[in-house]
Amino acid sequence: MHTEILMATFQTYGRTIETVTQAAEEHRDPHRCQFGSRLWKGLLFVLFMATSSLTAAPIPDSGDHIILEQRVWQATTESYRRAALRTLLDEVNCLAGALQLPEKLPIQPEDLIESAVFPPGWSESSGWFGSIGTPNYHYAASAGNKLCSIERNRISGALGPDYFDSLKRRYAAPKGQMDTNAAYSMATQWLSAAGVDIKALERDSLVQISAWDLGDKFVPLYHVSWKQPHATRRQETDPRDDGFQNAATVEFVQPDRRLLQMRVENAQYLKRKPLTVPDRERLLQQTDDPLLRQMWFVTQAYKEAALDLLLMEVNKLGPALGLPDRFPLRASDLTEVSMGSPFISERLGRFGSVATEDFTYSAAMGNKLSVIGKNFRSQDEGRYLASLKTKYALPKIQINTNAAYMLATQWLSAISVDVKALERDFKIRIKPWDLGNQFVPLYEVAWIKVKSSSRNA
Repeated sequence: MHTEILMATFQTYGRTIETVTQAAEEHRDPHRCQFGSRLWKGLLFVLFMATSSLTAAPIPDSGDHIILEQRVWQATTESYRRAALRTLLDEVNCLAGALQLPEKLPIQPEDLIESAVFPPGWSESSGWFGSIGTPNYHYAASAGNKLCSIERNRISGALGPDYFDSLKRRYAAPKGQMDTNAAYSMATQWLSAAGVDIKALERDSLVQISAWDLGDKFVPLYHVSWKQPHATRRQETDPRDDGFQNAATVEFVQPDRRLLQMRVENAQYLKRKPLTVPDRERLLQQTDDPLLRQMWFVTQAYKEAALDLLLMEVNKLGPALGLPDRFPLRASDLTEVSMGSPFISERLGRFGSVATEDFTYSAAMGNKLSVIGKNFRSQDEGRYLASLKTKYALPKIQINTNAAYMLATQWLSAISVDVKALERDFKIRIKPWDLGNQFVPLYEVAWIKVKSSSRNA
């Protein structure tokens, strides 16, 4: 048996809902969204394929579709790669100077011991721009295309095992001399120098400070972490973390004022702008591969016209769902814009996507607005789910799948989904967020089609 699942999710409490769309055997989109409703006070999930007035594109055969998808994810040119590496190096040099790292500045391409720059399709989708390594540090831009991680190279001559042995000889002291206030002050100075929003991080987090423990003594190598409640619907949280995960960490040797590691997990706390490659379209045309040139060919006029069309569709469907974004949205209200080229639109049906601080909107299937999601690039999903779990966990006797189904179909109808055809072709599965002896009224309503398959003897 083969199972196809078309799904989108929404969640509501009072006047809020959350939505996400997914197709069978497609990469799961990590974004979800919250939007308003007066229909029912509870938390709900629904799975759907939304329709819209954007021009529908024919979906290629599965084999062609997979090949084209792979090309889009992997497609790049040497000109783009060199320019992206220079962009990343400029950012690293800026921060290495601000943080007074023991690097020979400016770092040049020939100084690197490793480098990885992601293709533009992957970078746009995942927020992973690239990473580089020097003999002393590794740097990664992997949160919203922002430089978020700096970590010592463990085989470094300057910061390797010999350095740590010297720390014990020089700085081992009685634990009564531990100064966590000074450690906290130094950690926040480094975060501020890296462009981290300290006030927002402090507002959302608990701070933990520890040092290198030697038993009756310690070494003033401090580890300062900002921890936040975390939950996930897909797997159990590690019981050792007590339901918390790091939002940011700083590790350093206080007497040397030497940074060993700094990592910010959530792009929302990084005030620096996402990394972008100037003149990207021109660089992606510099290839002998005609398919690659066609894949990335787009003009500024086309992008502006496509954005206007997508915004028109968002401004029509968003209010129909009661979304609390400030409609009508304008280009100036958007935090992210990614419009597909005419080739990608015609061949893969991916028209484009936009995002505000709160929501993402994507015409990702058949050139129709099919994904509306809470923007978890600007907000942390784990912390959000943890808050729902804390506020709304209920006894399982209160599970109400009928109400979930009714609300799901009402929202689908509001955005012109053919509910009768959906019900004719698919079976329904409804699941709340199961916590064992409790549940969270965050429902997943899925329309599942089971296809029988025959096998040759």
